[in-house]
Amino acid sequence: MPKLRSEINDSDKWAVNDIYENDALWEKSLEALQEKINAVKAFQGKLNNADAIAEFYKVSEDAELEMNKLYTYACRKCEKENDHTPMKQAKIPAVIPGSFAS
Repeated sequence: MPKLRSEINDSDKWAVNDIYENDALWEKSLEALQEKINAVKAFQGKLNNADAIAEFYKVSEDAELEMNKLYTYACRKCEKENDHTPMKQAKIPAVIPGSFAS
């Protein structure tokens, strides 16, 4: 039989607060991600020189790193809570790969 969460040492649990201190900061970062996605989309039709391509890679990498951080926090938080929290139901889809396509 699996152990209850209360029976597991804290050192063996996900330290989600190392990623974001709280859900409010996660939400703020999620809102900021949309601006980064819009910045990536703004390059459409403008990748016609080396400087634009280099800037595109910088902007898109920044957005991707933020998306990964958001996704990791949400997934680990849901695993930690092991339930169907609103974050799991509504927010993980908001940061899944493919967000640039919408």
